[in-house]
Amino acid sequence: MSELIIPFNVHDPVSFLGVNESNLDAIRSKFPAIKIRARCNEIKVLGSELQLPSIAYNIQRAIELFSQKGVITKDDLDSLF
Repeated sequence: MSELIIPFNVHDPVSFLGVNESNLDAIRSKFPAIKIRARCNEIKVLGSELQLPSIAYNIQRAIELFSQKGVITKDDLDSLF
């Protein structure tokens, strides 16, 4: 199992991750074989070396979208993942 750490510096981490990590749970539900954890200002992704680059790319896109809009919705996440 490979590991990838994605730093994220957003003004409101709770809004990005969702209440009780609901946004993170929405991402997790799309990839049941992948483990995703958030700590402080980083997201750790554990899983298949083949899947990590595409998941990391989409998480980065979600961070960028959140930074632009100030909010991220379930529809946003569904379109990214």
